[in-house]
Amino acid sequence: MFSQIVYTLFGAVGAGALVVKFCFPWVLYDISYLRTMNKAISKITKRAKKKEMLIDIFEEVTKANRNKTFFVFEEETFSYEEVEEKSTRVARGAMALGVRCGDVVAMMIANEPRFIWTYLGFLKLGVRMTMINTSLKGKQLLFQLQTGQPKLLIVGEDFVDAVKAVSSEIKDTDVYTYGDNCPSTPFQSFDDVLASTSATTVDHSVRTSVNVSDVACYIFTSGTTGLPKAALCTQYKLLAACHILSASGMTSEDTLYLTLPLYHSSALALGLGAVIQSGAKMVLKKRFSASAFWEDCRTHDVTVILYIGELCRYLVSAPRKTSDRLHKVRLAFGNGLRMDIWKEFKERFCIPTIAEFYGATEGSSSMLNVANKIGAVGRLSPVLQKLIPQRLVEYVTEDATPLRDSCGRCIQIKPGATGLLLSPVSKKFPYEGYLGPKAVSDRKLVRDVIVPGDVYFNTGDVFYLDNDYFVYFRDRLGDTFRWKGENVSTTEVANVLTETRLIMDANVYGVKIPGQEGRAGMAAILANDGRPLTEGQRRAIYRLSEDLLASYARPRFLRVVKHGQLTVTFKQKKQELVKEGFDIYVVKDPLYFLDQENKDYVPLTEDLYLRVINGGVRV
Repeated sequence: MFSQIVYTLFGAVGAGALVVKFCFPWVLYDISYLRTMNKAISKITKRAKKKEMLIDIFEEVTKANRNKTFFVFEEETFSYEEVEEKSTRVARGAMALGVRCGDVVAMMIANEPRFIWTYLGFLKLGVRMTMINTSLKGKQLLFQLQTGQPKLLIVGEDFVDAVKAVSSEIKDTDVYTYGDNCPSTPFQSFDDVLASTSATTVDHSVRTSVNVSDVACYIFTSGTTGLPKAALCTQYKLLAACHILSASGMTSEDTLYLTLPLYHSSALALGLGAVIQSGAKMVLKKRFSASAFWEDCRTHDVTVILYIGELCRYLVSAPRKTSDRLHKVRLAFGNGLRMDIWKEFKERFCIPTIAEFYGATEGSSSMLNVANKIGAVGRLSPVLQKLIPQRLVEYVTEDATPLRDSCGRCIQIKPGATGLLLSPVSKKFPYEGYLGPKAVSDRKLVRDVIVPGDVYFNTGDVFYLDNDYFVYFRDRLGDTFRWKGENVSTTEVANVLTETRLIMDANVYGVKIPGQEGRAGMAAILANDGRPLTEGQRRAIYRLSEDLLASYARPRFLRVVKHGQLTVTFKQKKQELVKEGFDIYVVKDPLYFLDQENKDYVPLTEDLYLRVINGGVRV
């Protein structure tokens, strides 16, 4: 079906190619893009029909590249064959512990070699993996650990204490530790299990019952509403995602530099998956370091980097060096790169191609900019919409829902306007949704958008459509904002803040800070009858947020209000609060700033306010 559509488009457009070249030059780009995507989708479709999945690709690539370096970590180098052997031991070790195809297991491991061969070992068994966010602890961590009721949890040495603190609540899960420097725990060692297992090949029959439509991973995403949800990442999604970088030009000759956390879909599916699919080499880092970034790229002859916008901002904020352009990076692939940062990043570091993409882990479709168009995440031309009918529609800001016309249909925007992105949901564009009640997943769906009976996924994201039909990300609506490259659920933060008797209600939202990516968290709290907070109260709120919230989710600003602001339907009003932000010249309520060094929320004075907006203080 896909090929038929593409060939029909080629025929219709190709006949008038000379006219198109002068009248609609970007249509030629559409043709090139369709050819590229058709090639990738043909590969995916053929493999899916044969029930071949990512792990099958890995085993296939390993046979052809046994001695080739798969990845480098710190001072260690691992070949494809070595990783195959270690992943086989993981599979056999898990089987010895009673894990079978279809079971749920959980991983809480840092960016390190153990993550990769544990992940591949579990793929060999056809189990479902819960990818735990390693920055969490307390109730947030417990929530993820209980998701899917995992039979087995493998936890890296860096996170043993965090798991130990909540272990009494996960008694039905067998916990095993990983690493040479694990603190004293009641848990058993997975290293000991592996030491007594063989590396005898795990036969494919072990996972014969697994289909491409089956869930491979639970990856947590805040989405756009409510508490974090476990998005269902199927075997097909892993298969499809691993081909996207190839569509941007990545080959087996490339070396990918990966610093993003592997529990996220970008690093796991798009980054690691692409390396496996193309038989390339990867340089894995435990965490991002702006000071070491380019030196690492030079040392390892890196040619492709995977980014989020925040990473690029850190790099351009670093002091200039004469060596800034001395590297072999030819392709930067990622998302969230702001237009002004894009230009400076590309020019300062001489990056030939930046391929920005847009996609949600739970979404039904995505976009990719392979035209090197500054700031764009892709293109929604009339030609491309025939193939992938994504829609940009007018919307209601307050609740992130589409506006309807007199006939009950959504109103599509025209070039030069901004609109809410809706992605098609059908057999061709499946939407798996989230783990849990079907109603939770269905809340993200919009029906009867263009014609009666059609179904679309509400991304909750707003985009600008220019006159050439290129699309640019503008904002995230609903109850989520993005900070430090992470989605922050306002509901989740508010629930944590109100655990203290001091705070009666909390209205959480994101605010813009000049020169910063995303939005910083801010909370308008109903406390103290609107009076300024005492030092003891401020420190208590700080300790609460430190104990129960990931660092990126902790509010950077507090505003003490006298009355809660609700709509007539008892929803919290945010728009006016967002508009006023933390501007001390506008807001008359007491304002406080998160002082991370002194572990306190300090009064936001005029001097401190100016330093924040001028980049003179850490946010």
